[in-house]
Amino acid sequence: MTFLLLGLLVAELALMVAWGLWKRERTIQFPFLTAVGFAGYLLPQLFALTHDASLPNGALDKTIVMSMLCLAAAHWGYVCNRKPAQLFQHWEYHHHRLVIGSVATSAVGAYFFYQVSQLQAEVSLEHGTQWTGIITIYAFFAQLLTVGFIIALTLLLKRPSWTTALIVLFGLVLYFDRIVFHGRRGSMVELFLAVVLSLWFQFRWAPPRWSVLAGVAGATLMVNAIVVYRQTMLERDHTTWTGAGLSEVLAIDYWGIFSQSFTDGGTDMRNALYLIEGVDQSISFDYGLWLWDALVRRFVPGQIIGHDTKEAMQFNFTADHFQRFAYTPRTGTTMTGIADSFSAFWYFGAVKFLVIGFIISRFYKAAEEGNLGAQLFVVLTGYSAMQIFTFSTHSFVLGAVDFLLFVVPVMYFARRGRESQSRRLRPRASTLH
Repeated sequence: MTFLLLGLLVAELALMVAWGLWKRERTIQFPFLTAVGFAGYLLPQLFALTHDASLPNGALDKTIVMSMLCLAAAHWGYVCNRKPAQLFQHWEYHHHRLVIGSVATSAVGAYFFYQVSQLQAEVSLEHGTQWTGIITIYAFFAQLLTVGFIIALTLLLKRPSWTTALIVLFGLVLYFDRIVFHGRRGSMVELFLAVVLSLWFQFRWAPPRWSVLAGVAGATLMVNAIVVYRQTMLERDHTTWTGAGLSEVLAIDYWGIFSQSFTDGGTDMRNALYLIEGVDQSISFDYGLWLWDALVRRFVPGQIIGHDTKEAMQFNFTADHFQRFAYTPRTGTTMTGIADSFSAFWYFGAVKFLVIGFIISRFYKAAEEGNLGAQLFVVLTGYSAMQIFTFSTHSFVLGAVDFLLFVVPVMYFARRGRESQSRRLRPRASTLH
């Protein structure tokens, strides 16, 4: 039964990929990107779990079924929408104020990025990748670098200027550092989405299908080998460059690591499996309150209110389900959005993916119509939208909250008042809106 379900899952992913390849512009849209991401990272983990005879009986089948439901819901939610979002539709902006906003957010983000770099080695040696303390606050505000970069990139494509070009160049240098030296796969995907989506919204240009397929293949090999890549490039403090060059990077057995993931992988999906089985056995659901825990962890500073108080504010729903099997998730791994949806409403939790797909589709259509706010929303939440399978569905919600906190104030600052609505800002042939 398990292999039949895996076959159906593979067929479903193939159909989603075929949908994306049918039209060139679909290869940069949410359903295609989530399908190839799932196929390249989570699917091998499911195959690896078939080799583990110690798993609870039927647990893997439940996990596969839930995966299929979530994929179908995400795709259906996206394609069933026919209307663009109305939010920010009638907002018009002063170009120079948007530039000021881009400069300000980039400068603040750069300051906090520098502060992170000063503490990163010490914190990484002590806590590994699970940072704690003041550095988490610095890292939170360092996200403003991305905000400034995306705004500048959008403005540069609309109306080129030296100011926006320099901001974009500065952002690219920092992306190069994070991607090449630190092996940040999130930064790699984030930069890719920023460039291709911005080019599509401004010029209706999408990359050729062959380049997309080549990029997907390369990204799949890189993502699965990212641990080895980081070990090659960085010392134990996760900060200092080892001096490794191109020859050492090419010497990594990318294909061997990917092939091995079909038999020895499965950490994230193993977490999902035990959580799904624990919830199913106990019939104990969180009804979406797990999102509250995510919001507390993200936005409530334990350094200010006290870590004990912050801990007391959370429900910590997952602990009892794992204890049922005497299982402890490995530090640094995720529960996946598949499991958090099941934990909320059983198999009906797939509706969370349907809603997310629907929302993304509405903003994407608005972005194609020239809505600047929608364009910034789609680009800045693009990576968090792709994380709804690999990390949690809360990733998209948290990304939307970041947008409200960091981007909307800049847009409001740059918004034209009603008294000046008649004087429209027209980059090239269209209004900047």
